[in-house]
Amino acid sequence: YPKSYCLARLAYTLGGRVAEDIIFGEITTGATNDYSQATELARRMVCDWGMSDRLGPLSYGNKQEEIFLGRDMGQRRDYSDKTAEAIDDEIKRFILEAVDKAEELLKENIDMMHHMAEALLEFEVLDDPQLDQLMRGEKLERPLAEENDSASSSESLDDTDTSSDSEDEAPDAPIS
Repeated sequence: YPKSYCLARLAYTLGGRVAEDIIFGEITTGATNDYSQATELARRMVCDWGMSDRLGPLSYGNKQEEIFLGRDMGQRRDYSDKTAEAIDDEIKRFILEAVDKAEELLKENIDMMHHMAEALLEFEVLDDPQLDQLMRGEKLERPLAEENDSASSSESLDDTDTSSDSEDEAPDAPIS
């Protein structure tokens, strides 16, 4: 993937965390997996794919299999403490720049963010075509099949025989 895609993916991955901060003024534990994914992507950009201008087109941390003393797979560090610090700094820089980009985009599009949140509350799940509709400013409609399914579901619930042939169940029996 190109570096531009990876940087955009970082901003996308951290968007939920940034949205929480914008809307609620604090962050929650809900984005834990997002942090892990973003950090891993930034680490790979720096250590595996040579996408750091500061560290250059090098690969850091030779992967090798180590089956010794309970370790399954390991990564041997083949660089100095100074380089390790530079790697940490670059990973952090990529993450912080992605947070800034996500914040910029979400603040510029805050009305759309609220509109999507309302749609999620109503529909629970949005697919790509529905997101495209929202981005074009179009109103989402419930599919006819979904409306017919819910109507037939509620009709079938109304027609359901709730009496029981089981002797163990006595719905009108007093509780002792």
